[in-house]
Amino acid sequence: MTAEGWYCSSERMKSDSSTWISVSAENLVRHRSGTYFLQAKVNGAKVRKSLGTDNFRQAKTNRDVELEKLRREAPAAAAGYSTLGFALETIEAQVIAEPDHKKSTKTFYRQIFPLIRKSLPLERRTADWTKDDAKAWWAVFSKERSASQCNICLHTVRRAMKGAVEAGVRRDDPTADLKRKRMPKRAVEDLPGLEVLESLLQSMREKRGRSAANMVEFLAWSGVRIGELREITWEQVGEKWLTVAGGEEGTKNHEIRRVPINSRLADMIERLRYDGAEGKIFNGATPRKALNLACDRIGIPRLRIHDLRHWFATHCIERGVDIPTVSKWLGHKDGGALAMRVYGHLRDEHSLSAASKLG
Repeated sequence: MTAEGWYCSSERMKSDSSTWISVSAENLVRHRSGTYFLQAKVNGAKVRKSLGTDNFRQAKTNRDVELEKLRREAPAAAAGYSTLGFALETIEAQVIAEPDHKKSTKTFYRQIFPLIRKSLPLERRTADWTKDDAKAWWAVFSKERSASQCNICLHTVRRAMKGAVEAGVRRDDPTADLKRKRMPKRAVEDLPGLEVLESLLQSMREKRGRSAANMVEFLAWSGVRIGELREITWEQVGEKWLTVAGGEEGTKNHEIRRVPINSRLADMIERLRYDGAEGKIFNGATPRKALNLACDRIGIPRLRIHDLRHWFATHCIERGVDIPTVSKWLGHKDGGALAMRVYGHLRDEHSLSAASKLG
């Protein structure tokens, strides 16, 4: 078969790469014979097709005509991305069907997609949504929500645009130049000290919030996530170690870890233990409301449940535990990189404080 008549699969494209010469134009390559070929991804598949010319300018014209024709003839996947509304539906179906996503992750995404739908012109043809349109959308959307929520929404829209490109509906991603919203720096140094935490717990117990106070105290002295706390059973409480498995859905990174039982956590566990203790330790609702009310009563800024995890890490570092060890207890998989970014300044302050006592 001659070069001019060749239409090939991605597998064959890989096998004879030495035959082809890259050129400074998108979706164009030149065969060693001199003939230019269209090379693009249409309907999710890689395509290479002769453009019947060895003239560069004519090849670009032929490329645009041929690419448009191929995209029109690729209705199956393209139909799922024809409008912004259909594109979001396609991506949502993929997210919900993802086997590695935990139930909580899927629930989170079910809350995210309605936000995006409310902000986009769903009937707009995906091919007609321009970079200026995307920029205008992001300018409004990113002002109304938190950084974390905005960024996951941007990631989702970009995934939809990537799917549209692969399906041959678009040639580019109009959101490619949009900047993620800067995440606010965690002010972990503003977390309450030990005495304030004890006052907070006492206030909760005095207002019939004993169960909520127990959950808050356990979170603060173990560093576990609230979802992990609800799944901890008495069988996972050892003499020296607490095993954190996360129940049926597992932990956030799907790995079981062990956290040493410090003296304060041990005292609390003994207070909660009863004859024949088995099953889950905690069965109550989230302590968020009781925690907020207690913060208001004692006159401190409200704490998030996740702040108790920060409190645990901060307390450990201020007591001299090295950051990689704290990171391991928290269940991080990056060897301490995240913990270093969040808590590294506390380690430095602790070192300087210790050094000042030397002389």
